[in-house]
Amino acid sequence: MHKEASKQNHNSQNGFERPDFIPSAFIKPHHFFFTPLRAALEGYATPEQATANILIILGVNDSNRRDPTGYWSDLYGTTDANKQQFATGIQKYFTELYELPDSSSIHLDLQPDGLCKSCVGGKHCTATNFRSIRFPHCKATAEARHLGDIRRMIESAGHREGQDYIIKKTTHTLYDMGNKYINTPVAGKPLRVVFNSLIVNTGALRNTSRKMWQRM
Repeated sequence: MHKEASKQNHNSQNGFERPDFIPSAFIKPHHFFFTPLRAALEGYATPEQATANILIILGVNDSNRRDPTGYWSDLYGTTDANKQQFATGIQKYFTELYELPDSSSIHLDLQPDGLCKSCVGGKHCTATNFRSIRFPHCKATAEARHLGDIRRMIESAGHREGQDYIIKKTTHTLYDMGNKYINTPVAGKPLRVVFNSLIVNTGALRNTSRKMWQRM
């Protein structure tokens, strides 16, 4: 399963600071709070089990699911073929997380991750200020809040900046929907966003997840 992390997994050894450094995987900050994703990352569940669980949580096969905003159809479509495509993409992503060695690294950032890339539409993945039933959803603000929570968890688990993780400033283009629903036929206004992301040692992130949710 997972290769053991080095006891001296320092920033210089990880290569986090190199300009050409490429992390092994991406996770959107709010996706880290999806229990099936963490279960696959930890090795607590197989990719197949984790995929089955997230499909249930998201109501993929719920024929009574209402979708007034277009969010759910943007996520996993409307046909059986769409839903199969979505499930296949998620299982591939969960397999990648499951198989990552502890010595690798994960970038917690606004960049689309494997869940985003599994979406049938995926418009919501790069949209911001879109209407979510009652209120506009500001993606950068929400993700920054989630990332702050994750950083506090990492620190509480005994991991430290410069050794187990670094903060990396990244730039992205999001598309401002102006409080319109995702199914509104407009692309949205391009909006440049600067984000303080985290690059984390995979072993440290796994350890953080296990400690925070007490799976040891």
